[in-house]
Amino acid sequence: DLRLGDARPLGDVDVVIPVLHGPFGEDGTVQGLLEMAGIAYVGAGVAAAGVTMDKDLTKAVLRDAGVPVAASITLRRGAHDPFDPATRALIEDRFGYPVFVKPARLGSSVGISKVQDASTLGAALDLAFRHDEKVLVEEFLAGVELECGVLGNDQPVASEVGRIVVKGGGDWYDYESKYGDGGSDLIVPADVPAQAAAEVRLLALQAFRACDCAGMARIDFFRTTGGRIVLNEVNAIPGFTSTSYYARLFAASGIPYRDLLDRLIRLALERHERHVRRLAMHVEFEVSQRRRRLRMHEEHRHPFLHQPLQLLQPTRFGPRRADEHKIGSTGQGLFPFGHAAHRRIREKRAVRAGGCLAEFDRIAT
Repeated sequence: DLRLGDARPLGDVDVVIPVLHGPFGEDGTVQGLLEMAGIAYVGAGVAAAGVTMDKDLTKAVLRDAGVPVAASITLRRGAHDPFDPATRALIEDRFGYPVFVKPARLGSSVGISKVQDASTLGAALDLAFRHDEKVLVEEFLAGVELECGVLGNDQPVASEVGRIVVKGGGDWYDYESKYGDGGSDLIVPADVPAQAAAEVRLLALQAFRACDCAGMARIDFFRTTGGRIVLNEVNAIPGFTSTSYYARLFAASGIPYRDLLDRLIRLALERHERHVRRLAMHVEFEVSQRRRRLRMHEEHRHPFLHQPLQLLQPTRFGPRRADEHKIGSTGQGLFPFGHAAHRRIREKRAVRAGGCLAEFDRIAT
């Protein structure tokens, strides 16, 4: 059992490879922690990780970018009862059967069901809602599943295309097929027409950029029986052992596992260095703007510190010594506190302003 008192400093780290899956690993939370700590890390940033973890948001982004995705309905806990006839009618009117029911923000096919008819729809929705408060009901697309890896930052490259083969009697690529011994295999290069493979690579790069991914991603597609290419999912942190499909896709593309790791680490450091330079530029700009605002504040809010004294009414505090009165530059009034008080006020404000400017200088350095 881990306890808070067992925590130890991370130590000097050049780069982190976040080989974590699911919530708190792929959804941007760990990435945000590393950003706050100022540590370079491999893969998608906070925004891209959050978007690609949410299948509903991913579809919205990709549709806007012109990337074909499977049609779906988004259901929310509280608004849609899994066993309500109205919920069933909504799905049946749109798709019919079979359909896939998926938690919106989970991976590895956990909580996903293939629903063949109305008798199992309610249970499938209930299972998905146990995992997430947002659920997708997605059209069934008959065909084959293809995968393509992407590597890079500003100029990403796509790998060879592979085809998933489900074994063991399964009729779709579920959790057991993914992680069970002999549950599936990858044929790479995929045995599909060259034009279809080229389209998959093109759409993979387009999706990678649209979701603002970085470093790596594995993009999953369907090729329907009619030959249509439809994007299924964007995996910003794919499985990453030497036998994982992402590594095998690039091994077939001429980049062995060790070289792939080296490239990903270099990409992470490159992106981190650019981020640090941008952050320094923003801090420098903010410091200069605050210094300017402070000077303007002192000059405009307290103009008598910088301009000749001009008071129209004489003091109501009674007579003072002659050296405590100051005739305004217009000759129309008296300064009620005299030279000595005026000097003390000016000195206090100068000290405060100097402290602020010194603090800005400290932050900037």
